[in-house]
Amino acid sequence: MLQFKITVSGGGTPCAWRKGAHDREVNAAAANHLRKLLKQHLEARGGRKYWKDAAESVETEISDAGAVVSINHRGVRLHFYGGIVKPTGRISNVTGKPIKRLLIPGANSPLRKARAELYELGINRQSVHIAGGALMADIGGVPVMLGVLARQSVHEPDPTVLPSDDRLRDELRAAAREVLDKLNL
Repeated sequence: MLQFKITVSGGGTPCAWRKGAHDREVNAAAANHLRKLLKQHLEARGGRKYWKDAAESVETEISDAGAVVSINHRGVRLHFYGGIVKPTGRISNVTGKPIKRLLIPGANSPLRKARAELYELGINRQSVHIAGGALMADIGGVPVMLGVLARQSVHEPDPTVLPSDDRLRDELRAAAREVLDKLNL
């Protein structure tokens, strides 16, 4: 999950600012503008489904203390910050043994095409085997590569997951300007 906290701080010339009420309006506008920008940015990344689902997971929470905009989609934080993914050691639904390696589906893998987990494909345990670091399955008498087995997966940070800082700042300023104009402050 990635989160952005929005709070109003100010200075400048005194005005008819009503603490609480006006803060909430500016925070709400800023959060809604930021939510729209993030949704558009994530959808524009392309792909079949992942980034569209990430865009749909963008949520806002507005309170008197400020506003929070979050992207609640699995893996977005890893894409943005990078990191190392290792097997958890939990019990596999397929083998019934602790997981020691990650299964990384190939481009033609039925797992990738079906967007499914291995256990969801309904493949018989006896037809699954390891060959040369790859997980294979005999499907209809034909050996099919399901994916590569890896001890870990290293992901480099990708700052393009989010709009640039300048773009985020411009959107927040536009939202604040819009509210201040509406309030005639």
